[in-house]
Amino acid sequence: MGGAVMSNTNGKHGVGTVLAAKLGLTLGKREGHDLAGACVACESSDAFRVHMESGVAHCYACQGGWSPFDLAKVVLKDAKAAHSMMVDLGVFEPSANGNGRAAKSTPAKAPDPIGEIARMKSVPRESLVAYGATVHSPKEVRLPVYGPDGTQISYFRLFTHPESKGRLPKGGKAGVFLPHVDGKVRLPQAGETWHAVEGCKDAAALHSLGLLGVGLHSSSMNVKFARLFVGTNMIMVPDRDTAGERGASKAGGCLYGVAASVRIATLPAEFKKSKGEDVRDVLKRDRGRELVLTAIADAQPWEPGKDGQSADDRPEIDVTPDEHLVNDQAVASLARDESLFQRSGDLVQIMRDHGKKILKGITRPENAPRIVSVRDASLRERLSAVARFVKRKGSDEGEQVDHIHPPTFCVAAVAARGHWPGIRHLEGVVSSPILRIDGTVLQTPGYDPATGLLYEPEGGTLMVSISPTRDDAVVASNELLEVVADFPFATPEHRAAWLAFLLTPLARHAFSGPSPLYLIDANVRGSGKGLLADAAAIIVTGREVARMPYPNDEDETRKRITAVALNGDQVVLIDNIVGNLGGASLDAALTSNTWKDRILGRSEIVEMPLVTTWAATGNNVAVVGDMGRRICHIRLHSALEKPEERDDIKHKNLRQWIRSERPRLLPAALTILSAYCRAGRPSSQLKPWGSFEGWSDLVRQAIVWVGLPDPGDTREELRRASDREASALRAIIRGWAEIDPDGTGLTSAKIIERLEKSPDSYELLRSAVLELCPAQGGKLPSTRSLGNKLRALRGRNIGGKAIDCRDSHGTALWSVQQIGPMAATASCSGGSSCSASGRSRTSADSAYVNRLGGNGRDEQAGSEQPEQPDQLVQYEEGEF
Repeated sequence: MGGAVMSNTNGKHGVGTVLAAKLGLTLGKREGHDLAGACVACESSDAFRVHMESGVAHCYACQGGWSPFDLAKVVLKDAKAAHSMMVDLGVFEPSANGNGRAAKSTPAKAPDPIGEIARMKSVPRESLVAYGATVHSPKEVRLPVYGPDGTQISYFRLFTHPESKGRLPKGGKAGVFLPHVDGKVRLPQAGETWHAVEGCKDAAALHSLGLLGVGLHSSSMNVKFARLFVGTNMIMVPDRDTAGERGASKAGGCLYGVAASVRIATLPAEFKKSKGEDVRDVLKRDRGRELVLTAIADAQPWEPGKDGQSADDRPEIDVTPDEHLVNDQAVASLARDESLFQRSGDLVQIMRDHGKKILKGITRPENAPRIVSVRDASLRERLSAVARFVKRKGSDEGEQVDHIHPPTFCVAAVAARGHWPGIRHLEGVVSSPILRIDGTVLQTPGYDPATGLLYEPEGGTLMVSISPTRDDAVVASNELLEVVADFPFATPEHRAAWLAFLLTPLARHAFSGPSPLYLIDANVRGSGKGLLADAAAIIVTGREVARMPYPNDEDETRKRITAVALNGDQVVLIDNIVGNLGGASLDAALTSNTWKDRILGRSEIVEMPLVTTWAATGNNVAVVGDMGRRICHIRLHSALEKPEERDDIKHKNLRQWIRSERPRLLPAALTILSAYCRAGRPSSQLKPWGSFEGWSDLVRQAIVWVGLPDPGDTREELRRASDREASALRAIIRGWAEIDPDGTGLTSAKIIERLEKSPDSYELLRSAVLELCPAQGGKLPSTRSLGNKLRALRGRNIGGKAIDCRDSHGTALWSVQQIGPMAATASCSGGSSCSASGRSRTSADSAYVNRLGGNGRDEQAGSEQPEQPDQLVQYEEGEF
C-alpha cells in the first residue's frame, strides 16, 4: 500500500517513545500520554510534547506542530535518513515500483485540535483563534480568561473528546472571554456596541457574524466585571431558558448606569425551563444568521422589574478577605446611582434647601442647588441601595448565604479612592440652557457629557433657536434692555456692562479663562443696585442672586470663596460694600478658573472648579490695588435725593415681571451669543483686556457686534475715579517737602516718628499714610508695613514725580525724586524697610519710568504697560 501511514509494529513501545530514543531527544517528563521536554525548535524547557503512541509532536510555546517524519527531518537534517527511520519504525510501508526503488510515502499529518473542537462546537476555527485559542496538546485547547481589569487571570480548557466538557484548571479563577487583535486582547471602548453571551463558544459564534462579543463564565455577570464596559452599548443575548433569562436580568442590573445603554435580545426559539437554545443552535437553522441578527436588532431596553425580571435588581457582592475586589464591585455598583457624581476628588450630590438659607456667610434663595460632599453615613446608605452585600458560609446542609450591611472597610475605602470609574464627573449645575464651547446650546435637561454640567431647568424647559441671525440678536438685545429701562445708568456704556453681566453666566462654559467682577455702584442709596443684580440672576437662574457680605479680613474672604467653589454657585453678589474693594484672595478668585484651599476635615489642599460670575454692590465704592483691572463697572447716577420714592416706574414689581417674562427673556440672551457664534465670532478690534481675553472675545465682542457700546470703556473711568492708592500717593508726594525739607531722605521709622510727634504739622501726609496702610484704631502703621507699601509704590509716576529710595549703610532712605531724562536713582539693597527682594533700578527701568505720563500710561507707545504676573500665595499647613 504505497504511501500509507501505518501504526507502530515495534513491540510494546509506541512510535513516539521509540522515535524519541532514536533521535536522542531529552524528554524526561511524562504528562498523560505525552513525553515532555525541550522543544526542537524554540528550545523551551518544558513546552514540547511528543505523543507516546502516535509520535505526533507539538510545542505550545512556539505553536509548532510536527508529524513523526517532520520531527525526524528537523533533528536529523536529512530527509532520506528521516524516511528510512520511518520505514524502520513501521510508520511508512515501503513499496517497490517498476524500477525496484522504494515508492514515495505520505507523512502523517499533524493533528489540528482547534479545528476539531471548532467542528464539534459548530463555530469557525478562525473565530476560536480570535478568542486566543492555542493548542496545549493534540487533545486539548486553551483559551485565556480575563479579569475585571482586562488582564489574564486564568485559562479555560477545551478537549477534542466529544463527551468532555470545557472547564477551568483546578484553582483557576472565573472570568470573561474577550477577542484578540494582532495577538493582544481587544478591550471594550466607550461608544462601542458589545454583545454578552454565555461561554466562549457562543462568543466565537458572534465573532463569525462580525460582532463584538464577550463570553461570560455563566449565565450572569458578576458586578465586578461591569467596569470593563463603561460607556459601551451592551446587548445581552441569553439562552432561551430560565437560567439564561434570569442571568441576563441580573447582568443588566450590573451594567445599568455603567454602560451607556443596556438591552436584552430574545432569540427566536421556544422558551424552556432548562437547556434552551443558544446562539449556535439558532445559527444551525435555515437563515440562521438572519434570525440571530434580527433578534439582536430588536433587542429591548433593560428595565428593573419588567417582563418578569426581579424587582430587586441589585447585584450581589460577595464579602471576602480580598477587600480590593469587594471595593471594586462596590464602585461599579455605585455607577448605577444617577444622583451621584465625582468632583475634585470627592463624591458629591446635589442638594436643594427649602426656604432661604445662610451657610458660611452666603445667603441662597429657596430651592437653589448646591453641590455637597457625600458623607460616609450617606455613602453607606447608597451602597446598600445599589448592591446586596452577602457573606457565604459552608455547612452540613450546604452553602448558607447571609445578607449583610455594607462593611465598614468598604465604605471607608470607597470614599477615600479619589477616582471612581463609571461615576460621572460634575463641573457644575445650571438652571438654564447655556452656550457650549463649540457654539451650540445645551438645552436638553439632565447630565451633559460634553461639558460635565447637570442641567436642571428652573420653571420649565426653554427652547432656543438653533439658527439665529444678527437681526434676531439686535431685537433680542432691545428686549433685554427693556428690563432695565427704569434704572439711571451713568452712561450707555454702563448699561451695556449690565448686559455683559447677564450674558456672562450663560457663556461661562464657552470660553477659556476667568471673567471680571461686575461692580454695581451708585452715587446715592436707593438707586436699585441689588434689584439690578437680581434682574440678571432671575433671567439666568430663575432665582434671586446668592448674596454674601464683604468680609473684613482676608482669611474670612478666602473661606467664603472656598464655600462658593465647593457649592458650585453660578452667580454670587458681594452685597453693600462699605469702603474699599480689593484684596489678595478676591484678586486670585477673579483671575483663575480653579481655586485651591484646605477643606475642613481633610489634610490635603484641594483644587476645585471656580467658574462663578461675581458681582458687587455699594455706594461710591473705592477700588484698591489691582482690583481696578478686574472690574467691569455698572454705574448708577441718580439726580434724585430719594430715588427709592420714584413713582414713574414702568415695571412696578420688576422681579415678578421678570419671572413671568423669563420664557421670552432667557432665549433672547442666548440668541445674542448663539447668533454671534454662528456669524463666525467677528472681531470689532476692541482694546485688549488682559487676563480676561476669553471673556472679552465672546461676551464683550458679542455686545459690540449688536450695536451697543463697549462695556470695557467703563473701567478707565473707574480707574480714574476710584484709585485711592494713587490719590494717597499723590498726597504723600505733595506733602513730602514738609517732612523732608532738605530732600536728604528718611527711613520709614523716622517718617513714623515725625508723624507721631507732630500730627498737626503733617496733616496731609499723615492722612495719606493712613489711607495707604490702614491700622486698627486709627493708629499709624508699623515701620515694616510702611516700608513694604512704599517699596510697592516705588517709581510710580505721579505728575512727573515718584517715591524712591537709596541705600545708606544698609538702611533704606526714602525720598521724592523728579522723574526726567537725567534722573538716576541709586539702588536699595537692604535695611529695615527695604528687603533683599527689592530689585535695583537699571538704566532700562529709568528709561521706562521716564516715558510714563501722570496717568500711568506709556505716552511713547500709546498703550498701557503690561502688568506683572500675580504672585502665587502659598498657605502654611496649619493656616486653614
